[in-house]
Amino acid sequence: MISRWAVQRSASQWSKRGRESSVPEGSREWVKKLPALSKSIPEDAIAITHTRSSGSGGQHVNKTASKAVGRMGVVQEWLPAYVHTALRIDPHYVRSSDAIVAADSSSRSAQQNAACVRRRIAQIIAHASSRNIPGDTAPAKSQRVEQLKRKESASMERRKKMHKEKKQLRRGD
Repeated sequence: MISRWAVQRSASQWSKRGRESSVPEGSREWVKKLPALSKSIPEDAIAITHTRSSGSGGQHVNKTASKAVGRMGVVQEWLPAYVHTALRIDPHYVRSSDAIVAADSSSRSAQQNAACVRRRIAQIIAHASSRNIPGDTAPAKSQRVEQLKRKESASMERRKKMHKEKKQLRRGD
């Protein structure tokens, strides 16, 4: 079991400073494949149980188990390792079972609710996977950043030189 401290510590690796250098290898390719994710989740990866729904619906809701609750363990072979950490930070994460949980009771049909739960879990994985990966920087923007860095460096050199001359004048050298 992973402690909350370890999850928070690994989450801090994704700080705003130096995010580009800490992006895991192959994560951009994984994010590009995400649109087809809901169809490619293995059937045995998500355990779906059906319970009685609540709310309006009358006798049908009270007697049938149409509410679908899906539970998927965070550690899956088909998920990249960086996604495990991202899923543990997600609000749908249940620490006691180390799993992501989603529920749906929008339809009167148990099968439709189960399909909706599978889609929702795919959305949770997609969101967690792409949340901390910055987009590609446009060439014009990176040139502008380099230009600003050079300007700042030159400005700092001028300030240092002026400070050095001021100190020399004080000493009388």
